[in-house]
Amino acid sequence: MKNKGFRCNRTNEQAWRQVESEFLIEHQIAIACHAWDGYQQLGRGCVAIRSSKHKGHEGVRLDYLALSRFATIPECENLRTAAETYDPSTQVVVWLINSARHISDVYTLAPKSSPSECFNSLSQQWDEFGFEIAGSES
Repeated sequence: MKNKGFRCNRTNEQAWRQVESEFLIEHQIAIACHAWDGYQQLGRGCVAIRSSKHKGHEGVRLDYLALSRFATIPECENLRTAAETYDPSTQVVVWLINSARHISDVYTLAPKSSPSECFNSLSQQWDEFGFEIAGSES
């Protein structure tokens, strides 16, 4: 159901933060897995989560962005600081992007299991079903 006339007032902003929070909690294992894979391949960075629409279907897209991709962009100072200071063995930097609302938020998360444990756990499950982990953006 589309929300027509959605305005960014205080109440709607609080509701949006609640949706973000619930999404991050529900998908923390997959996010941490993606972060660990990206960190192992590209070094420090963040998991960019974008709302997307393709052929009428709404969804999300996860990409790992290496710090070098946004380190020199002045508008990304909060993101850069988070990516430079987080502990990759216990934390994940997430950049939530909602292009429809023209907003983005940066979070540093500490998932219940370490990013490497999440990666190992999901990798084993995917191997059982013959799936491969897609490469990260560089």
